[in-house]
Amino acid sequence: MALLQLLMSDLMKPSDTRQKERGKNQQNNDQIMNIKRLNRSSIQALTYVKQLIRYLLFLLHDDDTHILC
Repeated sequence: MALLQLLMSDLMKPSDTRQKERGKNQQNNDQIMNIKRLNRSSIQALTYVKQLIRYLLFLLHDDDTHILC
């Protein structure tokens, strides 16, 4: 019953209200996609830094003294 009332109330809303809600939803979706894109970029940057640290540790590794390893 509540679902029916919700559907009916949505149908009774003026079209400009529905349009505003669609615009808000689109903005939210855009923000979510931007956050996902930033997360992917951050993960890629951290992976690069991790590889760089491993390479630097490899270069600094000395079999006689075991510097930093």
